Amino acid sequence: MNVKPSLFVAVIASICCGMVCAAEPSNSDSSSIHRITLPRYQSNLPDAPGREAFAGACLSCHSSTYITMQPPMNTAKWEEVVRKMVKVYAAPIAEDQVSPVAKYISAAIEAGPGGLSESLVPAPPQKQRDVKVAADESARAADAKRGEALFATNCASCHGARGAGDGLAAKTQLPPPTDLTSHAYSVGRLTAAITRGVPATAMPGYPDLSDNDLRAIVTFTHGLASADAREAKPSPTPDSVKQLYAQNCQLCHGPAGGGDGFIAPTAPRPPASFREVRPSRERALKVIAEGVPATSMQPWKSKLTEEQRGQLADYARSLFVEAQ
Repeated sequence: MNVKPSLFVAVIASICCGMVCAAEPSNSDSSSIHRITLPRYQSNLPDAPGREAFAGACLSCHSSTYITMQPPMNTAKWEEVVRKMVKVYAAPIAEDQVSPVAKYISAAIEAGPGGLSESLVPAPPQKQRDVKVAADESARAADAKRGEALFATNCASCHGARGAGDGLAAKTQLPPPTDLTSHAYSVGRLTAAITRGVPATAMPGYPDLSDNDLRAIVTFTHGLASADAREAKPSPTPDSVKQLYAQNCQLCHGPAGGGDGFIAPTAPRPPASFREVRPSRERALKVIAEGVPATSMQPWKSKLTEEQRGQLADYARSLFVEAQ
């Protein structure tokens, strides 16, 4: 096959970024360039002790299918492999996680075809809906009341009656349903999640909601955030903290926290956009320390000090833009 190197590199780059573009015409009319979002693979993990430790420590680098392709090994051998990942490749795995991870891998592989596997997740719909929360207090209250009924019917089974991520179906899901009380969301982010769903999670999209129903459920969900999530104390961020963010977070979350880092398009679940989502400080600290199972968010408690994790939590929270 005779392919120009520059063309080959361009094609590979577009695929690696999770996006394919039509060739740009000679007159550089950007309006004729079409972008598509490619489907993603989602890991299916059997229920066994160590499941969350494995998801948080391993899936950010390894696919579950790749792990099943390794030679047969017992738990002790898998412990050696896990420790090698820590020592040689600086995997963010604490010593107390090594044994649970190794035991889970052994149990999952022994489960056979029903064990570790992956499924293809279709690309979400591309249409963006625009929602304006009512400025009038009485109209907003009416929307919130209607939204509460819609939430109870369509969302509470996963997110829980009050949105705390503790619904009846929550225990079966990795990553777990979002605790909507521990995050403040922009209206645009909520609208996108509700209409498009969230890739690599159990959150489906509801593109056919009427404008009135969509506005109602967005209004109700927007009001679930706790005071801790809503409140932030803006203060000047030292350059040392910005550098810490650039070294450890920017690759996924982007230079301005927009969830648009260099490797973000390859992540099964898109990295959080701190400009659209502000976690409570407690939630931010927990996520930085422990990671988020079955996503590319690794646990950092073995790599960053408690002080550094606190600095990053405060900085990430400061990037939220309420008006979005």
